[in-house]
Amino acid sequence: MKNYLLVLLLGVSSLGARAENMQLLPVGKFGGFRLKGSCHFGDTEKLCTLDTMGAVSVIPQAPEFAHYPVVGTENVGGIGLEFRCDIVSVKDLFLLGERPVALFPLRCPSNHPDFPLIGIDFFEGKSFRFDFSSADFSWSTDLAQKAKLIRLGEDEQWIAVPAKLGTESLLLAFDTGNPVTIVSQTYADAHPKLFRPSKKLISPELQAKGLRAYEITNPFLVQGVELDAPYVYVGEFPLFQSAEAPVILGMNHMHPHRWSFDLRRDEFSLTK
Repeated sequence: MKNYLLVLLLGVSSLGARAENMQLLPVGKFGGFRLKGSCHFGDTEKLCTLDTMGAVSVIPQAPEFAHYPVVGTENVGGIGLEFRCDIVSVKDLFLLGERPVALFPLRCPSNHPDFPLIGIDFFEGKSFRFDFSSADFSWSTDLAQKAKLIRLGEDEQWIAVPAKLGTESLLLAFDTGNPVTIVSQTYADAHPKLFRPSKKLISPELQAKGLRAYEITNPFLVQGVELDAPYVYVGEFPLFQSAEAPVILGMNHMHPHRWSFDLRRDEFSLTK
């Protein structure tokens, strides 16, 4: 089973650098956001979740998506999610100013509120920027102070950025589909001066998935920019066991900065 939806928590040619609006929807009480963008499947307009750790895009089994032809099937798993899904051919997806492109998303039997979900497969081979200070998105190649990003996973389907936390060097898996940063329990236990359990309770759904709220005492430092937020979730998931990234960076730490990526060259830059 593929972990396409690993951290989906309950809770072509481009048109240049023209900015498109995103929506940052507040989630919960820990400073998290859900990232949304306008998308069109032919004449059908939707508000899609943008999830850079979704290895593949996902649409629901709904009447407006029923006409897409099936080209295969796949069992899919994630945090509290398990589906048998059709792989379908979509040739009329228009997202955030990008012209229609061919895509092979999963069509899954679920009405999960985050579907349709646009995964990293849509962004592969492209240059783009998330400006979380102004909620703008643009297709652009202008990377200032660029650095190499790191590919994670057996199929190199996840992206990560190098960072410092206190005196520690580490990798942060970059996940716009994750409202709040998640830290490996093993890593948190090994660095008690950096993480301490919080008295604030998270939702029963997240507790059932083995997560707890912690306070983080230092900001992450990426390319000289401090990523500061007071809370993280702590737990254990397959990515922590199979890759060298002990942290899945969430929207509470990404905001309000500007992140630029060139997935043709596997480079990124970060500015305030």
